[in-house]
Amino acid sequence: MINSLGYGFLARGKAKRRTCRRSLAAWETLEERVVLASSMVELSVVAAATPVDAQGEVANVPDDLVFVNEWQDFFVEIWASTPMSDLQDLDSVSVDLAFDPGLVDLLEIEPGAGFSLAFSPNASQAIATANVNGSMVIDASAATAGVGDDGAAIVARLAFRGDGVGIDRAVRVIGPNELGFSIAAAEVQLAPGSPETPFTPADPLTELWAIPYDQTDDDRIGFGDLALFTEYFFMSVTSDAPAMAWLSDFDKDDFVGFGDLAIFTQSFGLVKPSNVLNFAPTFPDFWRPEPLADLNGGDELGIDFYTTHILGEDPTPIADTDLVVRNATLDELTELTITIINRLDGADEILAADVGGTGLTANYEQLGSTLRISGSGTLADYQQVLGTVVYSNASLEPNMSDRVLRVLADDGAGQGDTAIAIVSLVSNNRAPDLAPIANQQARVGQLLEVNVSATDPDGDVLTFQLDEDNSPAGATIEQLTNNTAVVRFTPMAGDGPGPFPFRVIVVDDGIPSLSDQETFSVTLANPVAPIVDLNGLGGDLDFAATFRVGGPAVPIVDTDLLVIDPDSPMLQSATARIFFNFSDGADELLAVDVLDTAIMASYDDATGILALSGAETLDNYQRVLRTLAYRNTAATPDLGDRIVTVTVNDGQLSSQMAASTISFIAGNDPPNLAPIDDQIGLVNVPMEVTVTATDPDAGDVLTFVLDEDNSPAGATIEQLDNNTAIVRYTPTTADLPGPLSFRVIVIDSGSPPQVDTEAFDLFISNAAPVVDLNGADEVDIDFDAVFTEGAGPATIVDSDLNVGDDNDVVLQSATATLTNLLDAGQETLAVDVLDTVITAMYDSNTGVLSLSGEDTLANYERVLRTLSYDNTQTNPDPSDRVVQVIVDDGLDTSATATATVTLDTINDPPNLAPIDDQTVEYGQEMVLVVSATDADPGDELFFMLDEDNSPAGATIEFTPGATTATIRWTPTANDGPGPVSFRVLVVDSGNPAAADSETFAVTLVTATPQIYDFQTGQSGFPEGTEQNSTPLMKLFRSGDTSVPSTVDVILMQAAVDGAIPGVDFVPGPVTVFFAPGETEKLFSIESIADDIPEPDEWIDLSLGNFSGNGEAGTTRPTKVARIFDDDVFEELSISAVNAVAAEGDAGATAFTFLITRAGRLDASALVGYEVTGSGANPADTADFGGAFPRAVVSFADGQSEIMITINVLGDLDPEADEGFSVTLVNPAGGVTLGTTIATGTIQNDDAN
Repeated sequence: MINSLGYGFLARGKAKRRTCRRSLAAWETLEERVVLASSMVELSVVAAATPVDAQGEVANVPDDLVFVNEWQDFFVEIWASTPMSDLQDLDSVSVDLAFDPGLVDLLEIEPGAGFSLAFSPNASQAIATANVNGSMVIDASAATAGVGDDGAAIVARLAFRGDGVGIDRAVRVIGPNELGFSIAAAEVQLAPGSPETPFTPADPLTELWAIPYDQTDDDRIGFGDLALFTEYFFMSVTSDAPAMAWLSDFDKDDFVGFGDLAIFTQSFGLVKPSNVLNFAPTFPDFWRPEPLADLNGGDELGIDFYTTHILGEDPTPIADTDLVVRNATLDELTELTITIINRLDGADEILAADVGGTGLTANYEQLGSTLRISGSGTLADYQQVLGTVVYSNASLEPNMSDRVLRVLADDGAGQGDTAIAIVSLVSNNRAPDLAPIANQQARVGQLLEVNVSATDPDGDVLTFQLDEDNSPAGATIEQLTNNTAVVRFTPMAGDGPGPFPFRVIVVDDGIPSLSDQETFSVTLANPVAPIVDLNGLGGDLDFAATFRVGGPAVPIVDTDLLVIDPDSPMLQSATARIFFNFSDGADELLAVDVLDTAIMASYDDATGILALSGAETLDNYQRVLRTLAYRNTAATPDLGDRIVTVTVNDGQLSSQMAASTISFIAGNDPPNLAPIDDQIGLVNVPMEVTVTATDPDAGDVLTFVLDEDNSPAGATIEQLDNNTAIVRYTPTTADLPGPLSFRVIVIDSGSPPQVDTEAFDLFISNAAPVVDLNGADEVDIDFDAVFTEGAGPATIVDSDLNVGDDNDVVLQSATATLTNLLDAGQETLAVDVLDTVITAMYDSNTGVLSLSGEDTLANYERVLRTLSYDNTQTNPDPSDRVVQVIVDDGLDTSATATATVTLDTINDPPNLAPIDDQTVEYGQEMVLVVSATDADPGDELFFMLDEDNSPAGATIEFTPGATTATIRWTPTANDGPGPVSFRVLVVDSGNPAAADSETFAVTLVTATPQIYDFQTGQSGFPEGTEQNSTPLMKLFRSGDTSVPSTVDVILMQAAVDGAIPGVDFVPGPVTVFFAPGETEKLFSIESIADDIPEPDEWIDLSLGNFSGNGEAGTTRPTKVARIFDDDVFEELSISAVNAVAAEGDAGATAFTFLITRAGRLDASALVGYEVTGSGANPADTADFGGAFPRAVVSFADGQSEIMITINVLGDLDPEADEGFSVTLVNPAGGVTLGTTIATGTIQNDDAN
């Protein structure tokens, strides 16, 4: 629709403009458009400010104007929103807005209701700079909280006015012009949240059109425009009608009539700017360059169409059912193309059409994403087929961005305006439903588990996840079933006091994937102190222990000591202190075992305090405290009881103190077993380790034993004397990879008996086997061999090949691998396994010979000494072969030994292809390509002519290494009548070289010349004013037309009115090429355009530089061509303004006439005028004071009209009415005359 103000709108019900606006240039580079950001920034082009609420928000962003005209003011509104979250507001928005300053001017800018704007240095300077650069950075800050959480919020509103667009009469175009509004860059700060790059939908497609009524382009609609309009009044607008007639056909009914006059007068007198211009309903659609396709039909504004394709359902038409294909000049088209500008799913996206009954063809080109409808057909045919064009997308994971389809029509003379079809992709997939999650309470250090569940109406596979940006670090989610998951979180003291927000997201696997989300928070409960109970499950927290003087350290807590904390699974520290009777100082010790924990233990022997630190689990602190032991090394210790206190701390609170009471008794001193070093052994090699011990108590008898639970089965210990023993063990392959642990115990005979222990490890290794292809008498393990083609298998190892293993007598397998198998299926590796249990298997596809079966080293050595290589290929690849050999004892493989096999090959002769006999004309060059092959890879071929059996002057050319050569020969009369014999030789580079030859004969015939003539008749073409003209002319060929030939068309300045080369036309010659069989060919001469009025000019055309035996004909060997001058002259016309009046009784009466100038106004001009009597009763000189008036008027640069006055003298003589004419004469300054005569009537007012 078009309203009375001249704005064009696209109704929201017709299309979803918010999701499909983008310039073609932007769509052509679009790769993917998926909303990943939490925020969105978009533009809207509107005629008036959009109503908003107090926060500047709206539920729906308004649609864009389809077009604006160059005189009207309009607005660009910038909107921001948070479509992915209702928990975040807009804190600030920064937008770099780009536009075309050559087409529009920025007038002013105002902030949205919820924002304030900042400019540097001020808004006026920023606007001035933007109108030069075509861009403006708009920095907006939210004025209040909550902006953008309930809808899209307007950030800023910018007022624009069209500028710099004009009327191109030469090509009859007044639009459309793309305004270029786009978001070059944007950043949004959310609250809460971090700065992010927002999602930006497509840019506006609003068009800018020139005003057709302002025909003088002086920003006003006045008498000058009316004069131009009336000049073409009642004129039919055909393809050859003047451009001004086309411009004056305002309702586009191909006739300048009263309807156009009515439209024009409604806007008469308006000046720019103006928002009250009136347009015909056909504006601007019927002003678009044609041919074109109007996809939304003639009853809708614009020619674009917007539709929706439902994935998985039938293909979708890309145009409305009432689409129209238009062409103002022809009733036919030659081609219609529909191109997917942003095909994001590759071959899954298809365009198709039904051409039934039209004779047209439709072909979809996957490479260019273009459906090409072609063939000579009527507009109705093309309209019918375009109505069947459909879009489909079979992708299982489609990109959901809107698709942009470009539609172009071509009638052979050119293309018209581009129509756009926007296809939005939607799915019938329904979103999952995540059940609400209640808020939770947790304790520091204690695991919290929250079960969540979801359903999906389509039964889709669901995936649960945590939003990392809106959930605490360390929180996890584990999916249990398709519909359930558990969220786990252990708050620690370092996490702060809370509460902690969580956001759970569930995503389905539909097309496209949809999601749901729920949020909940976790608060922390008050902490509870931990508990340490030294006696475990006893009645209280304390424990009692006994220490024997001189004895080892003793545990001072129960083995089931307990550490408990109701609200934390972690402890931070613990303390054990000799609280009472710390009388022996440094001789008293408290100790724990912290192995495999993160706990650090530190004992201070000056204070008797054992400090444990480090964040660890309750279980690990409990395990460490269960090892708490006391020892006293004093020779005569204080035998009074000791009290040791124990406390634990969870980082917030300490436990109640627990106590262990230690009583002392006297006793036996333990023996001392010397430390035992770790051992290294080999499989099947016995190990012997000597151990020693002493005892401080004289007379104690020592006994050595192995701890059977901590030593391998089969290990023994033999005691040699009271202080010495030997540990013995032989490792086997079953002990690999080790290490084995041993624990030796020594026991004394005191009362009670005391013991000491030492442990050591045995590390076991296996000795890898060895294979040496050239025997033990050579330096390395590799071998070189030679295979002779056709001589049978060759042994590729030395006769004294050696296989060894330091700790094994048998092998399990071996492999020989031909690493570069070049003649697959023809190359073989083989061995002789006779009288062994070894099995040999060769794979000809991989070149691997596999030997398997447990057998002795000697048998594997005997078999491998027979390893041979054979090649039955007729022409084997001469490259050296590399064979790698490995043996395996079941535990380790040997190092790789390599046999290099050199191939001694036989050279095969080349094969020259047979050569057909030839027929050649005298004087014509024979060019003949011959080819040859060679069965031996790598052989180079050399071609030559047998000079004794080939004619003089014949040559042969080839590139070294090529398989073809070219023979050239031009026969003359001296070569006789023929036939002439040739003998060709080819020789290869083998050793020794081999050759082949072929012969052929050439029959000689006399040539028929090619005759050339120009087309009869005069040729002419316009010069062009802005663009060079390239007309086509025709040249004929007769005679021998079976061969290709060329001839030059020579261009010369004619003797009379000659066009000047390089000034009036592009100099020649023009080379014309004829293919075999062609008898006529078009060629072109290019004029050099200018805008200088001048006489027509002439070019002489002749022929020369004939190829072969060509010659000029006798019918039309020369020709002249005329360059028509088409430069626009200034045209002067005269019209009567006030030219019918009474003469009066005395004095003079003024009669006025208007001289107008059209065309070029960029220079001055002169014209004269003369007055004469005319009509049935002509006026005479007396009426004008004794002489007819005559004068010269001068037009200044840019001046378009001059009013002249003719004074008529009054008298008292009764007489008839008299007539006179004012005639324009003697124009100067490149001026032509239009209407040259205007008439006046002197009415008699005297009584008889």
